Amino acid sequence: MLRPRYCIFTICLFIVTFVNLPCFADDILATFTFGKIEVLKDGEREWTFIKKGTELTERDLVRMPPVSLIRLKAADGTLLPTLPGGRELSVGDLIVEGIGRKKATKGKRIDGNFDSRPATDVLPLGYEFEESNYAQPPEMTQRFTITQSELNELRHQLDALPDEIVIDLPRLSSRNNASSEAYPYPTLERARALYEALETGQVKAAKLKPCSHSLLYTQLLRHFKIDADLIINEKGELLTIFDSKVPRTRAKWITANQRLIHEKQGKDTVWMPIQVQPQIQNFTIAWYQGSRM
Repeated sequence: MLRPRYCIFTICLFIVTFVNLPCFADDILATFTFGKIEVLKDGEREWTFIKKGTELTERDLVRMPPVSLIRLKAADGTLLPTLPGGRELSVGDLIVEGIGRKKATKGKRIDGNFDSRPATDVLPLGYEFEESNYAQPPEMTQRFTITQSELNELRHQLDALPDEIVIDLPRLSSRNNASSEAYPYPTLERARALYEALETGQVKAAKLKPCSHSLLYTQLLRHFKIDADLIINEKGELLTIFDSKVPRTRAKWITANQRLIHEKQGKDTVWMPIQVQPQIQNFTIAWYQGSRM
């Protein structure tokens, strides 16, 4: 049986440890942002942009451009390291990552004076510190261009998904648990899952064909009854676009950044441009790449 004195000591030690842990559940503050970072507040439907001083909670969802940075601070003043972008995740996940980085750099000297002036050594090389309409991603792979006639040839194959691909699709069908009443909505969640399946090798694309990934991704979308098409931008670069089924009048249910939306002629819904490249294993980055019309 435990002695009373030992029990009291254990309880006191637990209280001291708990009190000294950072409190991040609510009252989280964005002390520094770089790039057009979006947030979907818990319980709300429209995305908005984060600014310095924006209050957040662990349940909020954040979308960060490929070249963007954010730093968070808890109500008790605990300051986390600056974190990079190119992803979409909850504030809670950002906190877990920040705490991990903080522990990993414990004992190392880091310039912590971010509130008055951002430390330039944490900014991506080759980019000056300035606010632009949206943070442009770096060139991740060699871009290729096609002609209008080549595009027309690819479009003839949009509903010709190879039989060997169809065989492996049933296991992808059960991955969509999104609600039709809240973000990310079934269509977007399906599109994201299919992209990840393609780029992580769960679905194989033909090798040595630059257009094969874009074509196969568009074929997959159409196989799952998502209205999708192939287009070329002003530079002749191949893009996949698909219908989110969200009305254009409610575009902020998808994004506050108008550059991330493709306006398809004759359609009154939000279409999303995606640039599919083998080395980009992140749907969010591919979305931003596709938005560089």
